[in-house]
Amino acid sequence: MTTATPQIPSPIPSRSSSSNGSRLSNRSEDLPAARSSQETASAEYGGNSPSSSYASQHNPQLTPPRSPHTRQTTDTGLRSRANLKVATLNMKGRASTLLGWSSTSKWAEIQYTMKHNTIAILALQETHLDQPHINEINTLYSKRLRVFSTADPTRPATSSSVAFVLNKSLLNTSLCTTAVLIPGRALFLSLKWHNHESLHFLNVYAPVETPQQPDFWNCLVEKWAALHLPKPDFLLGDFNLTEDALDRAPVCIDPVVATDSLRNAHIRLGVQDYWRHTFPDTRLFTYTSPFHQHFSQSRLDRIYTSDRVSPTVYEWNCLNSSVPTDHHLITVRYALPNSPQTGSGRWTLPLYLLNNTDLLSIINKKGLHYMAQMDRAINDRTPLNNPQTLWSALKNDIIAAAKPLSRAAAGKINSRINCLNNDRTTLLSDPNYAENQDLRYQVALLANEIQHLQQKQRLSQRQNVKMKWALTVERNTRPWTRSTIQPKP
Repeated sequence: MTTATPQIPSPIPSRSSSSNGSRLSNRSEDLPAARSSQETASAEYGGNSPSSSYASQHNPQLTPPRSPHTRQTTDTGLRSRANLKVATLNMKGRASTLLGWSSTSKWAEIQYTMKHNTIAILALQETHLDQPHINEINTLYSKRLRVFSTADPTRPATSSSVAFVLNKSLLNTSLCTTAVLIPGRALFLSLKWHNHESLHFLNVYAPVETPQQPDFWNCLVEKWAALHLPKPDFLLGDFNLTEDALDRAPVCIDPVVATDSLRNAHIRLGVQDYWRHTFPDTRLFTYTSPFHQHFSQSRLDRIYTSDRVSPTVYEWNCLNSSVPTDHHLITVRYALPNSPQTGSGRWTLPLYLLNNTDLLSIINKKGLHYMAQMDRAINDRTPLNNPQTLWSALKNDIIAAAKPLSRAAAGKINSRINCLNNDRTTLLSDPNYAENQDLRYQVALLANEIQHLQQKQRLSQRQNVKMKWALTVERNTRPWTRSTIQPKP
């Protein structure tokens, strides 16, 4: 999915047998091997195998003596990634007729979006979830997702509601706590990361009516202080308010009373709009309103970060999602301050090109050419002409030939989406964009076309998954056996 914003920079142990093979050996020289085998079996069963338990009870020599000062660990076996991606999205309700008639039809796309974009923590607004809907979601998606939600007490299934969704494949979700600051409007989340790092998140859905904004932010800060909660590392959500005139098109300044209350709140909470500080002149919009065909746009969905995490946040993105909504998905990645810097990775040959006859012909032709040069370089070796440099040149030539074929074989839909995204970026960079209604109309059309193509692509994927599941369900196949396995991060 193309971004619309720049990025910031174990075998089974064998048993020892006696000479006649009828009984196990109990000689002392066999004890180290038995202990090693037992430890291997214990590792295979997550440290608590039946054989290790039995051996400890019936052969005390296999159990090493425990120091009286040794403390038992509470390691759950779950691991966290070196970095995590945080995202926010206003999903505009829990269901859509485009995805079926289920009362929670959008949640299949929520799960897909988190998996496809490797999102660890997703803050949702306008979820419209009451307790029966939450129970249904937990029944369907509890294997991969953990959901924390707070609903509007007066209209839980039809108004506001915010939620945190945690990806169990990327996070250890067993050590999470939440606190409701404003029911249906503000939810606080704390979690342990890497066993020593504590991260705090505040998900907000501010009122649409501007006169209600000052009371909302004042109430939120007072409730946060009354509960003695730590300062959030990430304040994210739909603010229904902008602080910068550049965040609206046409240019418009929000009421000073509302913006001052928001500014005072994030100062008290110790967070800042780090994306805007990094890109002070970049135009980006997360919501388009077709009201009266004016196609006004605004950056309502934002992620604020604290001074503690701001130096190591990167990969800011604004994405179209397959979830039917009129808001964009905002993502950012966070890494520990002392973690090593990782790049974007190296290009690899797609598997679907392995049977491409054009590419195989090119590889065969270039391979014969470079093999002949390598044979000559053995007797006439120089620093620039030797088998090692020729092998590197061959790989570079193969990559140069494979990349165009990969783009051509990726599909017309992906090519069309890339072209539309490039056109949208060009229009957004126009200096007269904010005041030109025709440009805003064209960008709105491009955004709708991109979302339509992505939903069409996603529909085809869902149909393929359903067909594959129908063929493999309740059979001794890999998809069926893996469906019962709990994923670990």
